[in-house]
Amino acid sequence: MFEVQFYVTEKDLGEAFKRLTGIARNVTYHFVPNLEIKPNGKTYVAAGNSQEMFVKEMNKRKLTQINAKVAREITAAIGFSPTSYNYLLKGLTKSGVLKRSGTSQKSIYTLKGEK
Repeated sequence: MFEVQFYVTEKDLGEAFKRLTGIARNVTYHFVPNLEIKPNGKTYVAAGNSQEMFVKEMNKRKLTQINAKVAREITAAIGFSPTSYNYLLKGLTKSGVLKRSGTSQKSIYTLKGEK
């Protein structure tokens, strides 16, 4: 038994499922936002509006304060590597969307306002 992972656009998703019917077992899927494929065939998640997506996810979860652990969860939920949470937090703090308080190991980030 093998696991195969491939990416299709929304318009081709139905056709892909039709062709897998009867062949594949336990077909599951998940949406990958901002996925782009480079000419050399490598895939990566574009960081286009990642800060906006991060704030929307905070609002969706009704959060006004977060710590590093929650930031990692949100970063993964919007389709980015969980290890890039610090990059997003620094960008949001620099742009004035989040305010950082506390020591470096126990930092709390508070949402100033919606953006």
